[in-house]
Amino acid sequence: MHKVNIVFFAVVIFLAAFLQVTFVDALKIWKIKPDLLLIVVIFFAFNGGTRLGIKAGLLAGLLKDVFTAGPMACWSVTFALVGFFVGYYKNRLYRDSLYTQVFMALACFLASYLFYYSFADVFNKMPPFGESLFCLIIPASIYTAVSTPVVFILLDKILPRKKAL
Repeated sequence: MHKVNIVFFAVVIFLAAFLQVTFVDALKIWKIKPDLLLIVVIFFAFNGGTRLGIKAGLLAGLLKDVFTAGPMACWSVTFALVGFFVGYYKNRLYRDSLYTQVFMALACFLASYLFYYSFADVFNKMPPFGESLFCLIIPASIYTAVSTPVVFILLDKILPRKKAL
């Protein structure tokens, strides 16, 4: 388990948002890119539990709301729910397993984007669901899931773990 400093917490989320808006475009494959903010929310929820997961989700979601054209607070609510559920189930899963990281990222991405799509569709005209699902949501969820272990390794390197008693 990691001991999370609030300054480090905020810096990591702001850095992820900055990289998402600037650098991640260079990693696009057929207009699909990984969601660094979601990965960071999953990381903090896995390591800090539900409270830290919700805080990470709210901050990351707020930043994503600011940088995207969707309805305000939609990503905040979505990412906060992801943070809560990952934090809730963190003790039931083996966090250091590559399979767990990939599966959680895949499941969280699919769930969050399906929730976002249904929520945003109420306020905005969204593309047809089938087109969004097969051309954006599924490919991006796979790309995000494959990117998750790399981000987890980087964050594990810069954030020391608490020593067990």
